[in-house]
Amino acid sequence: LGAITGSWYDPSTAGQGVVLHPVNDDLTIFSFYGFENDGTPLWLTGVSEDLLETAFSSEFKMYVNSGGNFGSFTPGQITEEEWGTMKVTFDTCSKATAELDGISGQQIMHIERLVRLEGMECDQKIPPSPASAGITGSWYEPATAGQGLVLHVINDQQMLVSFYGYKNDGKKLWLIGVYSGGVNMGEPLVVNMITASGGSFGGFAPGDITETSWGTLTINFGDCDDATAVLDGVDGQQTMNMVKLAGLQGSTLNCH
Repeated sequence: LGAITGSWYDPSTAGQGVVLHPVNDDLTIFSFYGFENDGTPLWLTGVSEDLLETAFSSEFKMYVNSGGNFGSFTPGQITEEEWGTMKVTFDTCSKATAELDGISGQQIMHIERLVRLEGMECDQKIPPSPASAGITGSWYEPATAGQGLVLHVINDQQMLVSFYGYKNDGKKLWLIGVYSGGVNMGEPLVVNMITASGGSFGGFAPGDITETSWGTLTINFGDCDDATAVLDGVDGQQTMNMVKLAGLQGSTLNCH
């Protein structure tokens, strides 16, 4: 299962994508980030409770949230609505078909794994170092549940970081950045975060997407299960005392 962990995209619609994060044999968290028909950011989340195997399909519900504001909301203000479904069929552990069908319309993506974890390729089952594998996963602050971070360590010197949340006007916000350098517990790391515009649901080409610098994310890991994250950019500044909501099964053993 670790072999499918990572960020996936369809090269024909680069600028949107899917994050797959298996928690155990029967539970995988899926996130879709892209655009609404009016061009505003869209992110969806869903959970597959199937064992994901080659040539096997899993269909599950996807949800969309609303009611947040950058750094100034409580979980009780967040409304979760059923958006529709996603159906995923794996051809191999690095190629799949994802079918989205919901409020915004329908689209089929022939996705490839863009970012993977070192040592978790199709024919390998040995994870990277405990500290690297241990921080990979979905993180959130319980006091502001409804937003959060997804961290994927690519290798000991690279990590992909995504933030999903809200702008000051309540519209959805997703940010992405790549950190280069080692990860040491107790030492802050700084990631330049970007935002994207120019897409629409299922109807754009990669050349339509414009990337804009948003600001920075500073993360300080206490250990593989808790961290402090500070976002500072266009929408303001906020500090999140984060805990790991879901991570690679067994990866935190001897994590330090």
